[in-house]
Amino acid sequence: MIRSTRSYVLRIEVLTPLTIGSGRERGMIKEVLRVPVMTSKGLKYLPVIPSSSLKGAFRSIGEMLGRSWAELLDEPEMKVMSSHRRNGGAVIHEVGESIVEELLSGLSQKEREILDRRFGSAGEKAAYFCPICRLFGAPGISAGVRFSDALPTKFTVQSITRTSIDRRRLKVMENRLFADEVVAPGSEFRAVMLAEVREGSLEEKLLEMIVRFASEVGIQLGGSKSVGRGSVRIEGLEISHGTTT
Repeated sequence: MIRSTRSYVLRIEVLTPLTIGSGRERGMIKEVLRVPVMTSKGLKYLPVIPSSSLKGAFRSIGEMLGRSWAELLDEPEMKVMSSHRRNGGAVIHEVGESIVEELLSGLSQKEREILDRRFGSAGEKAAYFCPICRLFGAPGISAGVRFSDALPTKFTVQSITRTSIDRRRLKVMENRLFADEVVAPGSEFRAVMLAEVREGSLEEKLLEMIVRFASEVGIQLGGSKSVGRGSVRIEGLEISHGTTT
């Protein structure tokens, strides 16, 4: 099958205050995470969205969309994707051996021998055929999608003062104010996403769904999501597209 390598520029627009940890603490203020960047005006310490945060957010969208999509079609790969679950750092696929055997039957003898050496159970072998795992990786499977850190093209940082809560008594704790430093709405970041997928495959279609969802609906990044922080809209602009056999 022909494989395609695609490059995307991700334009990230911050919609609600963005908390990026773990920066240093300065007195009562928890600063956003910064990295040193050489600019035309010398060395600057700029806010950064780590590549791991981007990958985690895109993976969560992929798992949500992939499982919902898989429930609509009765195909072996779809059954594997429908069963995709994460438990901590482990990826689980609860599918019958007959489904895995049907997928293995489409491989060459050499490919089957490689999978037999690399994986043990039917569930572990199922991950090889899961479009979500092909995109974002799993134990023994390299991720087809990679991200750079996102650096700002324009940004404002502000502090939000909060009060500590006694979670046992569910009351405000006296004399326990603290402040979070956040990236303000209206700030923008740029990152690069590289994707290697099989042309015409389910993972290619899933990737297109993820990019469209991030642009039209948006996602959440960083901490304090439960109080509405970290809403961003990500526009993915494809800048190159190559193929290999």
